[in-house]
Amino acid sequence: MWHIDSYDKLSPYGICINGCIDGFSRKIIWLEAAKNNSDPRVIAGYFVEACRKLKGRPEDLLETKKVWNAHRIQPSRYVAGGRPSILYSVPEIYNTRNYLCEVELDRLEACSIECTFMDNMPLCDEEVNELGLMYMEEYGLALPVDAYEASNLYFRLRNQTRSGYVAC
Repeated sequence: MWHIDSYDKLSPYGICINGCIDGFSRKIIWLEAAKNNSDPRVIAGYFVEACRKLKGRPEDLLETKKVWNAHRIQPSRYVAGGRPSILYSVPEIYNTRNYLCEVELDRLEACSIECTFMDNMPLCDEEVNELGLMYMEEYGLALPVDAYEASNLYFRLRNQTRSGYVAC
């Protein structure tokens, strides 16, 4: 069973977070941040992408990222302990089975028509995004490849918009 939830406390700042975990293993299926999490087509897009990536879907739809999934979960009274990736990938060693059902690609593609995918949508206001890209081009700044570079780029762009220049 997959559990889906949204966190909208940051929505006044243009950040809406949506996530999904596998209920048994607690493996993160997706964790996304975007401008919108109230459009069900966006959530459907996350779901379809996860099904495409995993080549399957949860068995019962009505009941319904790497480092995190490698941590060890302590067993509790009702839940097995272990590493989420192992719990998810090899549930048989915990006396259960894999509840992922194969999904036909043509059916998944048919569902995709009704989805909104965030791949080509900026994560912030379009004018702010355009301004940031202009500053990046003007000052030879590259797109970040990890969280640290993203944080550094954010602060440089924020300082640029406040003061009118980027410190190199």
